[in-house]
Amino acid sequence: MIVRRWSTRYFAPLMFAGSAVVALWAGIQLGRGYGEIPMPVLLASAAAGAIVLFTIRIEHLFLGWLVAAPLFQNAADTTQIGRPLAFALYLAPAVVIACQTLGQWRKRSDVSVIDVFPAMFAAVVVVSALVTSSLLTESPIGFAKELFQGTLIGVVIYYFLVFGPGARIRASSIVKALFAGAIVQAVLSIVERQTGRILWGARPIEYTDFNRSSATLSSPGALGAYLGCGIVLALAVLAWSGPPRLRRISWVMVAVGVPGLALTLTRGPILATLVAGLGLLLLAGRARLLTTGIIVVSAVALVQLWPQIEQAELYQERFADRANVQARADIQDLSLAAAAEKPVFGWGYGAFETAKFSFSGSFDARVEGSLEQASHSSFLTVLVEFGGLGLAFMLVPWLVIIAWGVAAVRRRVENAWFLVGCVSAVLVWAITATTTDQKYFSFVNLLPWLFLGAIRRVQSDRGELSAS
Repeated sequence: MIVRRWSTRYFAPLMFAGSAVVALWAGIQLGRGYGEIPMPVLLASAAAGAIVLFTIRIEHLFLGWLVAAPLFQNAADTTQIGRPLAFALYLAPAVVIACQTLGQWRKRSDVSVIDVFPAMFAAVVVVSALVTSSLLTESPIGFAKELFQGTLIGVVIYYFLVFGPGARIRASSIVKALFAGAIVQAVLSIVERQTGRILWGARPIEYTDFNRSSATLSSPGALGAYLGCGIVLALAVLAWSGPPRLRRISWVMVAVGVPGLALTLTRGPILATLVAGLGLLLLAGRARLLTTGIIVVSAVALVQLWPQIEQAELYQERFADRANVQARADIQDLSLAAAAEKPVFGWGYGAFETAKFSFSGSFDARVEGSLEQASHSSFLTVLVEFGGLGLAFMLVPWLVIIAWGVAAVRRRVENAWFLVGCVSAVLVWAITATTTDQKYFSFVNLLPWLFLGAIRRVQSDRGELSAS
């Protein structure tokens, strides 16, 4: 008994202390080795880090990860210090969450066939990658990392919330963590606009022409989708009688999120946030009159100011760029033609570019100039690479779970604010994903699975995410 009490009391502090010593040792070796860490030190650091991550309560680990994860995305990978931090604070916690989900799997009597679809989608992606990609033989570790970060991590989060220990986490805690992360990104977006720099150094060169903000996500479209999700969640709290403890942070989310979103200068997420935000406000009885008034006043002001807006340099160069819109339409046509060639299983993992160029010869000369454009639709990318089968496994659970959420809101369940916020956030992501391919942006790409998992958990008859 004494030994057990001693181990319970001192185990975690000893692990943290030991890990700090190992990390210090690794830092010294890193400094002496000019960037090269001896393998024993690397293995010891990894082992110590793993022990610490498994020691932290999984609920706390997940919520902390939600806050910190956006900081360690693509932009971090471009710096010497950011790359190991992204591994330690983004990828490693996600792997622990996956392990804890498997280790603490909850047996439930209300399992639906829809719950199998996310796993089937993941299976289609993995099998396609194994069969069609050469990355496995070139770099097995890189192959596993790319698959996990690009696709599997979202499916893991879904099962973590529905069947894993995430089912115990309160809805308000998840929303607060999402707000915290989004507020930080919005502030970074505003700072980036003023300074031209992000947390990890200079902003990406491709966004300097229009001074577009991308914060640490390396893409204005990805940042816009993330901030849009945060904004509609905040509006759901405020307009649909969310928990009082979330109202203050919701106002902060709206106050910094709206300018942060505007500074991305990206049409897709801005339009998506307007559509979803106004929709949820119009459906909320307490905000309907005010929202209608705001829409009318805004419409009148827009009509009056349109001549000046139309002549503005920013509008001409960014929002009225017909050549850019036409190039995207060309890529869409090429994508549909390629998908029609292999409609069931697709062209294979990562084969979008191959498919695009394979069909360019059947189009007119104008389309040849559009081939430099990458895919600008997550859904078309899935359709081309994984066929109708992959797209079906992805979208069917989305449609069914959203229908469940809408039906629950119509019944005026106690936590309707959370369901409205999650459904609206999925809508923001989906509209944005028709204009931006999110597969390169791991954290943003997992967001719809997170919201769908939360809706599914609320829908469960055997226990709901608490709204308080």
